[in-house]
Amino acid sequence: THQFTIIAQHAIGRGCTTATIIDWDCDYYGVGSAIGMDADDSDPTVNTVASWRAKYGSGPSDTTIASFRSYLTAVKGYNPVNVWFVSPTGNDSTCLVNRIDLPCQNWQTTWGKAMAGDMMVARSGTWLESADNYYCGHSTGTSLHPDVCMNYPGETAIFDRPAEGHNGFASSWGGANYFIIDGLVIQNSPCAAYPVTCIAAGIGISMAAPSSPAIMHGAILRNCLIRWWFREISTVGAMDGTLIENNIITDSRGEHNIYLSWNTADYAGGTTN
Repeated sequence: THQFTIIAQHAIGRGCTTATIIDWDCDYYGVGSAIGMDADDSDPTVNTVASWRAKYGSGPSDTTIASFRSYLTAVKGYNPVNVWFVSPTGNDSTCLVNRIDLPCQNWQTTWGKAMAGDMMVARSGTWLESADNYYCGHSTGTSLHPDVCMNYPGETAIFDRPAEGHNGFASSWGGANYFIIDGLVIQNSPCAAYPVTCIAAGIGISMAAPSSPAIMHGAILRNCLIRWWFREISTVGAMDGTLIENNIITDSRGEHNIYLSWNTADYAGGTTN
């Protein structure tokens, strides 16, 4: 019985990017989009699992990762040593490296199996693991083969918390070097309601430099949706070569969206800046 006027939110960034959706190729898929993550944000014809598989020749029953590696090289520029697939319907006892059809189930268990330079690919679904952090990266990572934690192209992988008081993603215990977190939804749904009291809302992505030398190299955070934390991104210690790009960071329940303690350091080893 009422008439309403809807005013479109015009693009404020590249392509059709707005304040709440990153969409460079204007296909309506992307970070923050209600219809899902984009498998290739530079090609409007490639956005879903079916469309990227059609382009790169990967079928749903593939047991090898040759086609997937083709996609990674062409679209992402990633070159992992090995690939681990993780799915809420997987099995930690039977999962095998480089097998799309045999994914693991729990993220932390898979991280324990992975080695420096490996990639962990999260399939569609939601994780509610109770450990204080979902780890990504190893201290022995290298610039040639960084550790990569990413979503399966065209699928939405959500990393959540069962209760208030836990953190989200973190560099590995004692610090990590050369790792990439790409295309994940990292949220804290116990603190989603507003207004809500969430004193211990935790940190969405927490990065701590190794104790000696006290500097973390090559941390990259891109294409993620991070929401409902006390701090969405927080670092402790010195950071070198850090890149934070194309993320949607929203609905902070505490202090800061991005908290960088410092980004240069001098220490006994003699390295600066």
